[in-house]
Amino acid sequence: MQTIKIPKGFRVAPEQFEQLASAEQLARMELTKEGELIIMSPTGGTAGRKNSRLTQKLRNWADIEQTGEVFDSFTVFILPNGARRSPDVSWIELNRWNQLTTAQQDGFPLLHLILSLS
Repeated sequence: MQTIKIPKGFRVAPEQFEQLASAEQLARMELTKEGELIIMSPTGGTAGRKNSRLTQKLRNWADIEQTGEVFDSFTVFILPNGARRSPDVSWIELNRWNQLTTAQQDGFPLLHLILSLS
């Protein structure tokens, strides 16, 4: 495995982030509104177990209510400030999700409001 050293202050454009994210499926990445690239480390067993339970509980609630869609921690959302973030678990109201095009749903959805439980 080859490692790279990212210089302090290194910035990427949103388009570059999308290229990196699609090319490197092994790394979880986020992008701040300032263009700072954040490489997310994998979770340990305790955190992974807790995240799994949180996703399950939200999914169970969403299945009963049928008012929205639930996404896991690998889903990247584009926030109104331009940042690209992956919350531990998220829920989107169904009418907001359905307003997105198929291309937007398949890519990194641009969302104006998300419920994020981290």
